[in-house]
Formats: sequence, C-alpha cells, structure tokens
Amino acid sequence: MKRGKVISILRFFSTIDREIQMNNATIQDLNDRYYITVGAVNMDGLPHGKGGVSKPVERVVENIPEYVRKKIAGKQRRNRRLEELGTAIGRELDRLNFYEKAVVLWFYLDGATWEQISGRLNYSPRQCRNIRDKALDRLGNQFSANKTIFRFKFPEK
Repeated sequence: MKRGKVISILRFFSTIDREIQMNNATIQDLNDRYYITVGAVNMDGLPHGKGGVSKPVERVVENIPEYVRKKIAGKQRRNRRLEELGTAIGRELDRLNFYEKAVVLWFYLDGATWEQISGRLNYSPRQCRNIRDKALDRLGNQFSANKTIFRFKFPEK
C-alpha cells in the first residue's frame, strides 16, 4: 500500500470517534422524533400487564416510515463497521515499536510539529522523519494484510 493511502487512513482514523458520535446523535434524534409512546401508555393507575406488547405501542411502531427504519439501521451498521475498523487500525498501530508509534500518533493524530516530536524523543527532526517513513512503510504492509482495513471503502478527499 502506498504511503499516501496509509496517511489518509491515519487521518480518517482520527475522525472515527466523532463520526460514531454524530451517527448516535442522529439515531437518538430519529428515535425521539418517531418512537414517541407517551400516548400509548394507559395512565389510569390500574395494572394492565398482559405479558406482551400493548396495542397502542404496536400502532406507534407500525406507523414509523420505512425510510426512517432504514436510516436508523444504516447508521447502526455504519457504526459497527467503524468500530471494527478503528479496532483493526489500533491493533496495527500497536504492532509498531515505541518510536514509530509515537512519531505516527503525535504527527498524524495530535498534529505535533517535527520540533515538538524531536524534543519529546531526543532525536533530530530529520531522524524523526526517517522513523515516520519507516513506520508508514510497515503500516502499509500491515494494512494491506488486514482484511478489515483493506476492504473498507474510505472516503475520497
């Protein structure tokens, strides 16, 4: 896998948590908007337990538009795939040695400058760039071998 692709995967990796949060907020919003069962609850104070789903609740669920159900299911599927992808990328990053992992995480995920990274690792900025190049090559091989990462359709720029 080429370095540019590895870099785009690392940049996408930094946005996975935010995308999952956004999808969860959308799911919650749709649930709040369409799954309102307040009118379906009998409030007369008497027990009405039948051991099943009540007719009013059933009617509320049946009246939800199909496109809303599909949208919710699609967002849930996307979240599961993003979680699997994030876990796979994290595992591959964990396989790097300390210096490679530190340089990649600090540069691509935290946005640190070469001077900041070199100060933390006590290497020159040029040595840090060399460590980054080696790490990107290793990650390219690892990402290509990982089915979850290799099969995922990453967004184009």
